[in-house]
Amino acid sequence: LGGRWSAGAPTLRVFAPAARGVRVRFFRDAHVPAPDEVLAMKAMAGGFFEAEAAGDRAGQCYAFEVTDESGKVQVVSDPYAVCAVANSTRALVVPPGSADPPGWAARAPGPALAAPVDAVIYETHIRDLTVHPRSGVRAKGKYLGWTEPDTRLDGLPEGPPTALAHLRDLGVTHVHILPVMDFENDETQGGYNWGYMPHSWFSPEGAYATRADDASRVTEFKRLVAALHEAGLGVVIDVVYNHAAHSGPLPVLLGARAYRRWPDGGLSNGSGCGNDLATEDPAVRRLVVESAEHWVREYDVDGFRFDIMGLVDVATMAELEARLRAIKPSILLYGEPWQTGPTAATAPRADKQGLRRIAGIAAFNDDFRNALKGYPNDPSSGFIQDGSRREAVRVGIVGQEDWGLGGPGRIIQYVSSHDDLALADKLALSLPGAGEAEIRARAMLAYLAVLTAQGVPFLQGGGEFLCGKGGQADSHRGGDEANRIDWPLADRHAAMRLWVRDLVALRRQHPVFRLRTYGEIRSRLRWHHVEKPGVVMFSVRGDGLPGEAWREALVVINPGNEPLDLDLPEGRWEVRMDALGQARREVEGRTTVPPLAGWVCWR
Repeated sequence: LGGRWSAGAPTLRVFAPAARGVRVRFFRDAHVPAPDEVLAMKAMAGGFFEAEAAGDRAGQCYAFEVTDESGKVQVVSDPYAVCAVANSTRALVVPPGSADPPGWAARAPGPALAAPVDAVIYETHIRDLTVHPRSGVRAKGKYLGWTEPDTRLDGLPEGPPTALAHLRDLGVTHVHILPVMDFENDETQGGYNWGYMPHSWFSPEGAYATRADDASRVTEFKRLVAALHEAGLGVVIDVVYNHAAHSGPLPVLLGARAYRRWPDGGLSNGSGCGNDLATEDPAVRRLVVESAEHWVREYDVDGFRFDIMGLVDVATMAELEARLRAIKPSILLYGEPWQTGPTAATAPRADKQGLRRIAGIAAFNDDFRNALKGYPNDPSSGFIQDGSRREAVRVGIVGQEDWGLGGPGRIIQYVSSHDDLALADKLALSLPGAGEAEIRARAMLAYLAVLTAQGVPFLQGGGEFLCGKGGQADSHRGGDEANRIDWPLADRHAAMRLWVRDLVALRRQHPVFRLRTYGEIRSRLRWHHVEKPGVVMFSVRGDGLPGEAWREALVVINPGNEPLDLDLPEGRWEVRMDALGQARREVEGRTTVPPLAGWVCWR
């Protein structure tokens, strides 16, 4: 389906069972208002239409003119457009390879993980990473801003690293990018958009390219991928397969089968966006699966985060996983195992229960998130505020085995993401009167819990140096001011930034924090008694674990406001990391842990 290049001319195919007839409108570029040529498409069996366009069409644009059974004519874009231009209304003809940047064929590969638990994921947005006026990045808010290798705060050599340089310094393995798939917006006006209203599932978004009317978006997103791969980083893209932009082409082409409907004909709205995709329909399933394959084959992406995955049917997700792993076995696949409202779906979906039927797609652990900090957008508290919910924290630290997903590699461990309040804002709301130093100390304990827990750690961009969003929860309308990474805070909270960096390095160096199976976790991880209820202390044996230099690791987290006297497990321990910066000392027997402190020890 879509445009296929053959002998210098494209063959165009579209599946339009709701159409009586389809014609192709050709335009010489993205700007001319009227078509230069209109070509009839031949009706094929089963609702397909096809046209062979003679001559070299490279650089031209096309759209489908669809006549329905009532005689109504509508012009829509190609849902399989590999380069959607003119605000998603036309598809640019891009011959294979013609938009590849220099050196693309010889690019470095993304990281190949031995297991998902080896990943450390960092979430951000194309604009958020670079747009701050003091980021030191030249191409602010663009794909190309991600390719600038050695940027620093204010462009000063002594400043902390920013953008790509910061990602390298932090030591994460993968960068999760909010949607870059073409979405509903005015690309010529700029402005801020999270991108969760997808329009063309095969095309990069043009607002982040230097030009929106040609194939720059294809070339420049490939340059971004190549730059991250060269830096040793994998690229995870956030994709939306549960709903669509209301201006999209599917209802015109597919008719009522495009979206789920209630028995009375009303649209299902489990996403909160008004039009849940009927992924169980063969045509919609094909679109979803082939779109994901396209991003792996054409852009060499290393993973997907599935928005509101709990609305996508299990069969579609299982087929998608099988086909993607056939291309890239170590690909990271994870998503939100929930929905936001009632759904008309009848088939099993990829929620927490449905995921048990799928081999290896992971899910965000909201139970652990809520246990650590309380519910995301209210003043409730959790373990890092007052030591409450300790038992739920313990269940999270061992990889949330109670979900029944089969292994810790299917659990995404996090304390905040782009949705809801940022961690700094949540702590400020739940701790009235707390000063910056206390908020920073408690945030550091949250990172200690996430980065020493079994599973796959996920970090919200900027949180490692206490970025907030001005108290906004759902900040998609907050613009750059609310959402951008505030790079001056990387200097102000350097101690926290370095703490997170060192925790990431420690996790990647020591397999005790990356156990592969629940059986291994049960045999190696041990909880130690602490008289005070609001404290956790656990150890993980490393003896006999391939690649592990430590005989045993010990983690202590004290979120209390008072010093804690406790009995360490028998023997002598070295404090390897201390939230108060007092590491590299030996401790044994009965000792005192300061308030708002966390330790990682070893022997």
